[in-house]
Amino acid sequence: MVSTRTKRWQEQTGGVVNPSDPARRVKLLAETSVAEVWGVDRRLSAQPAEQEITTVADLAGTDAQAQRKRFSMALEKTARELRNIACLMRQT
Repeated sequence: MVSTRTKRWQEQTGGVVNPSDPARRVKLLAETSVAEVWGVDRRLSAQPAEQEITTVADLAGTDAQAQRKRFSMALEKTARELRNIACLMRQT
C-alpha cells in the first residue's frame, strides 16, 4: 500500500511516504481504496463495498472479528494490522 502511494505521490513526497507519522497515516488510510490492500482481491473488495467499506480507513475501523466471520481470517488480520495490532509472532 505504501509503495503504491509512494509512486503516485512521487512529486509531492520525493519518493518517501512515512506511515509512522500519525497525520500522514490518517491521510494514507483515508485516500487508499480497500482494493489496493495486499490480501484483499477484487472479488473481496466488492463485498466490503456493500458494507460501505471502500477505503482502508473504513476497513481499519471495522470490527475485526466480524470481518473474520463474514469473509476470512486473513481479512480479520488485515483489519487488525491496519490498526497497528501485530498478528504474527516474531521468532528469535
